[in-house]
Amino acid sequence: MKTLTKIIPLIVSFFFILLFIYASASKMFDFENFQVQLAQSPLLSAYAGFISYAVIILELVIVGLLCFNLTRLLGLYASFAIMVAFTVYIFLILNYSDFVPCSCGGILEKMGWTEHLIFNIGCVVLAGLAIIAAYPITPKAPIMYVTEEDWMANYWQRRKDRRWIAYKMVTLLVLPAGLMVALFLSSEHIMKKENNFTRRYIPHALDLQKAMDIKVNSYYFMGYDDHNIYLGNTTAPLNILTVSRDLNKSYKYRIPLDVKNYSFKSIKLAYHAPFYYLFDGQVPIILKGKIGDNSPPEIISYKDMYFDLLIINAGDMVFRAQSKDHHNFVLGTIDSLKRLKLRPEVLGQKSTGYIQNDGLLLSNPHQTGNLIYLYYYSNTFLVMNNDLSIQRRLKLISPPQTITEKLVTLKNGKTKIEAPQILNFSNAYLANHLLWVQSNIRGKFEETRQWQNASVIDLYRTDQQYYAGSFLVPHRQSKPLKNFLIINNEFYALIDNEIVKYRCVQALTKQFQTGKAENLN
Repeated sequence: MKTLTKIIPLIVSFFFILLFIYASASKMFDFENFQVQLAQSPLLSAYAGFISYAVIILELVIVGLLCFNLTRLLGLYASFAIMVAFTVYIFLILNYSDFVPCSCGGILEKMGWTEHLIFNIGCVVLAGLAIIAAYPITPKAPIMYVTEEDWMANYWQRRKDRRWIAYKMVTLLVLPAGLMVALFLSSEHIMKKENNFTRRYIPHALDLQKAMDIKVNSYYFMGYDDHNIYLGNTTAPLNILTVSRDLNKSYKYRIPLDVKNYSFKSIKLAYHAPFYYLFDGQVPIILKGKIGDNSPPEIISYKDMYFDLLIINAGDMVFRAQSKDHHNFVLGTIDSLKRLKLRPEVLGQKSTGYIQNDGLLLSNPHQTGNLIYLYYYSNTFLVMNNDLSIQRRLKLISPPQTITEKLVTLKNGKTKIEAPQILNFSNAYLANHLLWVQSNIRGKFEETRQWQNASVIDLYRTDQQYYAGSFLVPHRQSKPLKNFLIINNEFYALIDNEIVKYRCVQALTKQFQTGKAENLN
């Protein structure tokens, strides 16, 4: 029996030495990948930087403790505690995570999550047995050689020793488990409410369904109805391409309009079933027509306002214009009775400028609810009612930029902004009560190669401060995503001269139903 109490701790210690040397070495040799994978953990995303170093250091310290007789018991305690922490981590991943991430290297790379959970439980049991065997319990006094009083004292001391083992084992179970639960809750709060610009990617979010060659790369999405998607063309602005939602059929329609009657600079088209709308903004006119109709579109607004952005919602219009009085962009509305109302206070007045308040105006005619104004150069978006009253001011996870409008005069007399600003995003769309943002800003622990091969879409709730996760849209033939459209669980992308249809998989559609997955300053 005495031989077993010496051999068991030694064998188990040797096992953990090999395990932790292998685990720490695999992490160190591929450290960048280890950090990236930790950043994608549904539990530890917010602490990926600290934990990536702490785990490696702790594993090596435990190896050192297990190597020496004097510190072996302390090393077994530490081995037991860290394996409890790893076990609880995997249990939380499997039962409480919004999604199960990819493996995180080392031994786990060779096992599934359930198998690794079983492996970890076995390690916890081994460490527990080794601690019991190595713990210095007072030897049992032979009753025939000691007095009854000494024997009773020895009996109570042995019970006390066993209680201390139990107390320590329970402590080593509760503390690591509690720490992992606390990290999980804290990380979830930071990721969802106070994100430090660590993205959490939803794995395998899109399932490719079909692609259609539309010959040229100058199309953009106008809108959709129950059967078709409608695309405008920047180089042939009177042409509308109708594509069936299954991408099996397409046909072109040319708007019967003599543009010589107007001094259009840049025609834009929008579709709100069953009508298309044609406008420029630099020319104060808006026209409406039906696809397939041979008669010219009718004028629904003329000389009411100049504008550069326009949203049409159930006959009412929301627009953005430039105000000379306020030296800024100004939002306004015009109703079906042609009553115009400017709201300069929404974007700010003289204290701000054009660059600070430049942005994108969004709505979705297929869902009742909000208007969104998403700023190009700050990490902010406004959620508004149809009358432009602000409901809430929410944040993107990207950090705020230092915005400057300081101009410099070049030798040729032209003026330019001294410090060019970086656009926070390329495109955005409002669907399923989520704001979908194609980001231009790389987050923490993200590889350059990833951004070279895919476009990043971030998801945000619009009813509260809540970052709901991110996903990747792969480039096709090295060409990035140019424009996108969401219809229920269908994701349509314009990539080069193709329209590509994806199906949003379960992990992503879950966001539509609950907004559940994971922002503030």
